[in-house]
Amino acid sequence: MRSICDVAGSHEDEITSSTLTYTVTLGSNASKFVAESNDEIIAQTDYVSEHVPIRSRVQKTPVDEIIYQLTESGSYPTAAESGSLEEFREKCTSEASALKSKSEYLQEKISSLCRQLAQIHRARMDRLLDIQECESFLAPIRRVPREILEDIFVYCLPEEIKPDPTAPPLLLCQINSFWRQIALQHSRLWSSLCVYCPVSNPRDYKEYDSANALCYAMELWFLRSRNSPFSLTLIAQMVVGIVSERIVDVILRKAHRIHTLTVHSSGIESLSKLWKASPGRFTALQNLKLCLADQTAEWSMPITAFTSSPILRTIAFHAFPPNLFRIHLPFDQITNFNMVDFYHVMTIPIWRRLLESFRNLREASFIIKHADDPIRTISMNQLESLSVEFRGKGDASFLQKIGCPMLEKLEIFGTWPYFTWNTTSWVLSIHNLKHLALYYVKVESSVLIQLLSYTSQMEQLKLTLRYDDEDISIFLAGITLWKSETEDHVILPRLEKLLMRLDHLNRSISEKFCDLILSRYKRKLALASPILSTLYVSLLVTNPSDDIQAISLLLNASDTPTASETVSVKISHPGIKL
Repeated sequence: MRSICDVAGSHEDEITSSTLTYTVTLGSNASKFVAESNDEIIAQTDYVSEHVPIRSRVQKTPVDEIIYQLTESGSYPTAAESGSLEEFREKCTSEASALKSKSEYLQEKISSLCRQLAQIHRARMDRLLDIQECESFLAPIRRVPREILEDIFVYCLPEEIKPDPTAPPLLLCQINSFWRQIALQHSRLWSSLCVYCPVSNPRDYKEYDSANALCYAMELWFLRSRNSPFSLTLIAQMVVGIVSERIVDVILRKAHRIHTLTVHSSGIESLSKLWKASPGRFTALQNLKLCLADQTAEWSMPITAFTSSPILRTIAFHAFPPNLFRIHLPFDQITNFNMVDFYHVMTIPIWRRLLESFRNLREASFIIKHADDPIRTISMNQLESLSVEFRGKGDASFLQKIGCPMLEKLEIFGTWPYFTWNTTSWVLSIHNLKHLALYYVKVESSVLIQLLSYTSQMEQLKLTLRYDDEDISIFLAGITLWKSETEDHVILPRLEKLLMRLDHLNRSISEKFCDLILSRYKRKLALASPILSTLYVSLLVTNPSDDIQAISLLLNASDTPTASETVSVKISHPGIKL
């Protein structure tokens, strides 16, 4: 027979709320002691008994012989055999009783040791908590000056600050009283808020709770931001009724505090109260971004709320309604304008009409289509940066009769091979260009060289060209500095960065690049006051079957002890790790 005795107990740790469990298993041939606390085993001991589970027959006793004979014959024991068995049973009973007492004694010892172990474990946990508490008070963060801690709090802010108690700044108010005091007194933490309006359901009674909660959060942010410039983002998708009206009421009451306003709305009517607000409320507004995804042609509601914003300078449209000129804005004072809508692309007449509204524009970005012949000249005397993406078939003639004497950066994104740049498509004022980028524009190498010859201030040139070997060679030879050239005839004398995307690169083209690199380096040595500081050449090769030797030749040209100080060459190749 197999006898197993299980003893178990537990002790609850009042300080750490952890449970210490101990288990003792006594088997026929082994015993195990395990003490664990919250899935962590803190003690485990195995005891192996010297006794075997099966009786040994090596040392036979008279009783063993009797039991063997009775087992074989199956007969009833005689009187003598019964006496021997009875005497042996009494002896075993006495020994079992003694072993039971000994087992109970050992069990009490084990229980006592487990209680001691629990006490030691609880004392250890208390000390660990004390250590943790001391370390928290001695942590370096507590020695950080208040001013630096304020900057850290600002750095912790997410890009979209929502009224979420699990995220800054509300989370910072829940750490301790000192942090809460700093967070509440630092107005920059509360100077930005993003409000997501829930989808309205007229039958949903929770709509009133949502409106109250959002309005309370907005009022709280405005209050804690004090006099700091406030940035508000409102995302209202299919919102009508109580939510939109209550939120717009708060915005209009605090309109004089708003520095930057971003509105995403899928329905013009949902925020009609905002659009129809009387001019003159947003007196502190400097940046305005509108994403109006209402594409209904019947939309005719004018937006007049921002007409009299005296310091409004930056406007961005991401998705705008077809009737753009129903949005009344002070265009004559705008300096930065960005209009990007991948669904509604402006035609050239609308684009030119829009340009005529500006008087102080410095940076602009547009997506247009359908070039036409310009009728009258548009003067953009303050424009410094212009980015235009052209959709469909056309050419650069749309840039004719646009005067940009201060233009320094020009980016043209075309559609290969439908967008071309020919000899009749010149920008009127390119002498001050410092940055030119032509992406997927079909332009002959000779025309491009002629264009670059007028840009003596050019510092950075980005090109995505699909030239054959002859055109690439002509272009590279055109911007290589030859000994016979005089100072007045040098093309791109201030060039510092040349970034090109090529379909292929062979040895002949690599040699042309080497000539360009070495000529620019030698020019620096010849100048007492060098104009060129560093030439950075970056090439993206799209054909993975190009000759490795051609690439190595180009890399080695810039790796000489002298040229490496002036020229940096980077080549990106899809099939080669360089």
